[in-house]
Amino acid sequence: MIVIVTIGELFTIISSLEFICAQAPSSMRSLLVGLLYFIDGMGALLMSSVMLAFAVGFKYAVNHLHFSCGSSYTLVVFIIGTSGFIAYIAVARWYRKRQRGGQSDINYQYVVEEYFEQHIQRRDSATARHLNSN
Repeated sequence: MIVIVTIGELFTIISSLEFICAQAPSSMRSLLVGLLYFIDGMGALLMSSVMLAFAVGFKYAVNHLHFSCGSSYTLVVFIIGTSGFIAYIAVARWYRKRQRGGQSDINYQYVVEEYFEQHIQRRDSATARHLNSN
């Protein structure tokens, strides 16, 4: 269970950072990355607090209703995950992708490949000039 939660956390952080870098203005990126890590830490604190509260309530259930600690953890993760998914759906419904200065049709992969192609050609021509001079 911990491995699955860790993999999910990894995918969440990576996609969140990629989204911030793609959509946020450059002057706000560091603030938003800090805010992302702050919210992630607060989520971990909330999860620990909720688990502690459920541990007290489930102590009775474990002793009298034969629930295990794993089932209480799974229930809490399910409730928080479902709440987060519902909040995501609500926010994603109204989100509009940010357009950057009317240049949204630029193929960035082409631009990067063209830059490196020119760089390689300059390097090769400089190498050829150097070899011809010797």
